[in-house]
Amino acid sequence: MATFELNLAPSGMLLIKFLVLTVLVRVLLVSESPLLCSILYALVRFVHTLTFSDPFLMALGFAGIAFALAWIYFALLQHVESGSLVWWLIALPGIALTLV
Repeated sequence: MATFELNLAPSGMLLIKFLVLTVLVRVLLVSESPLLCSILYALVRFVHTLTFSDPFLMALGFAGIAFALAWIYFALLQHVESGSLVWWLIALPGIALTLV
């Protein structure tokens, strides 16, 4: 008897990270606080890394890197008028942040 196993974990987690980033961009537009959004993104990254039973220090390191990149991303979005062409030129490539 043949068994079929479907593993959607990597693509499913990528979708969740994309949705988190999308929600945090909306939070940024309301709160105007890149620091808040960066902390929340790093916290999600920390929990995500611990979920896959990686060592605590590794999870902390990944969260630190995610915080730094997210802070740059959200600070750039904050300093540009939302909805403008430049805002979209920052927002769309920022989707790559979900790969970190």
